[in-house]
Amino acid sequence: MGDDDLSVGDIEDARDLPEDLTPFITRTILDPIGVGGYGDVWKCSYDAGGISTFVAVKAFRFPENWDSQRMKRNIGREIGILMILRHNNIVALLGRAKGFGKRPEMDCLVSPWMPNSTLHAYLELRQNNLTALERSRLLEDVSAGLRYLHSVPLMHGDITAANIMIDEGENARLIDFGLSSIIRPLLGQSHLVMTSIRHGAIRYAAPELVASDGVRDLPLQKVDVYSFGCVMLQILSGRLPWSEIQSETLITVSIYQGHRPQRPNGDPSIIDSDWDFIQKCLRREPELRPSADEVFDFVIHRLSSSGSSRPSEQAVETGELHPTTDKIFQICPRFRILVMGKVRIESVRCFDVSLLNSNPWYLDGCW
Repeated sequence: MGDDDLSVGDIEDARDLPEDLTPFITRTILDPIGVGGYGDVWKCSYDAGGISTFVAVKAFRFPENWDSQRMKRNIGREIGILMILRHNNIVALLGRAKGFGKRPEMDCLVSPWMPNSTLHAYLELRQNNLTALERSRLLEDVSAGLRYLHSVPLMHGDITAANIMIDEGENARLIDFGLSSIIRPLLGQSHLVMTSIRHGAIRYAAPELVASDGVRDLPLQKVDVYSFGCVMLQILSGRLPWSEIQSETLITVSIYQGHRPQRPNGDPSIIDSDWDFIQKCLRREPELRPSADEVFDFVIHRLSSSGSSRPSEQAVETGELHPTTDKIFQICPRFRILVMGKVRIESVRCFDVSLLNSNPWYLDGCW
């Protein structure tokens, strides 16, 4: 199996994958190739049903003394929900697998392999030859993915340049959406504690997350918008948010004191209109930040004014892109609670109904 024969779409378009992908997955190397925000990642090969491609398998990291049965129930429920989501600018969750990490009996996440790594690595690699148009299109991708998640509604909760992947077509895709809402309650840790053990995450953290002991009553959609502002700064300038401060401890202090990331100097520079919008995203008061729809509209407007926009807001490749809430309930009456069982669906868009028809196990057993 060679890289030239592989395509993310080969497996991402497969609608009838089995619940457990373990029998069809083989490690390419014994050890994980990287460490993500919430676990270790293995590059594996997937071979079944005429599909032969690479996939990423992420194994969660948990304390040894945690209640494994509770973890299995909670993770299983959330995986069942996340697997329904499909959009060009998110990394699809394909299924589950076992046999990885320090807890091999636990479910792991299986996703298409992203050959161009993370946005952070991509920007570093392309810093000297990334055009203004390419930077704008990356912004379009991220804003489209964020708009889709919020329309579900699902909050990401941990947007950073390390949680945005670059696919084979050099399109940006959000990954690890919703995982912060799964892991943090299980561990009983605040966002600040979780962020402190993941290098670089504090640079994208909204002030209300850093200053709060919990996230139950926080406006998490606005948290995502703050993080988008930091990502926008990084895409347009090629520099990390808070690049003027090296110490992450000092960044935390600056956030407590009410400061924002400064406007980077040098080339490429951020034009005034873009910087003004970034400042709107970085407002300390969450209610004053724009919505995901407003973020997307701003990005599309700046692109359309230059005639460079592309159709990236295509959610799924089925005949029925936007089924009504009633249609979803008709297919599965129990599918009424989304995201940790706390958020009721008011409007559901961009779901692939064929996933529910052909794979009822997505929801059966999740509750």
